[in-house]
Amino acid sequence: MPAVADIEVREAVPADLPEIAAVALATGQDEEWGGADPAYMTHLLAHGRVVVGVAGGSVAGFGATRPLGTGPDAVSMLCDLFVHPEVHGSGCGRAMLAALWPGTRGHRMTFSSLHAHALPLYTSFGLDAWWPLLYLRGRVDALAAPAGWQAAAASPASVAAAELSWTGVDRSADHQAWARRPGGAGVLAVRDGEVMAAGTVGGAGDEFGVTH
Repeated sequence: MPAVADIEVREAVPADLPEIAAVALATGQDEEWGGADPAYMTHLLAHGRVVVGVAGGSVAGFGATRPLGTGPDAVSMLCDLFVHPEVHGSGCGRAMLAALWPGTRGHRMTFSSLHAHALPLYTSFGLDAWWPLLYLRGRVDALAAPAGWQAAAASPASVAAAELSWTGVDRSADHQAWARRPGGAGVLAVRDGEVMAAGTVGGAGDEFGVTH
């Protein structure tokens, strides 16, 4: 196991955003609503927890979690964990994850990355792989709405209220932030006059799609 003695992990502050963006870009995370996007990182600073790994006085990596729900059933979702390629293997990622997920208690989840070291690291923190994560692309105008269904624009508050009633998790702040993305909007799917699904869409250019 690589030593972590030379890595300092501390809470991130707004002044770290330029260096966090540099790490994100170095790892290929150049899309909108990622580590190089100040709006995204500011949202996580306000509603989650963000740490940075510092080596040699510079930010070498960053990690972030977002709590989902409250009480004993709350889940800590790992949103980001990226290390500059120049210091891969230094233990920076493990040190940051240990700060974000101390001990062994509580529910945890994430969506694994394509990096070969990601899955072994996450499983060492007690996570199990449940399913493959597939990204689907295509022409939305090639599909017709099924009979009896309608899609209608909705406010972020309406979407969040539907999610809260179905899951017990309040993600109002997230839906508000997602709706502020380029092309962002709340959407309700209605069948026979009853709301059956709710979500927020958005994203710049080819990234446009269902956010949640």
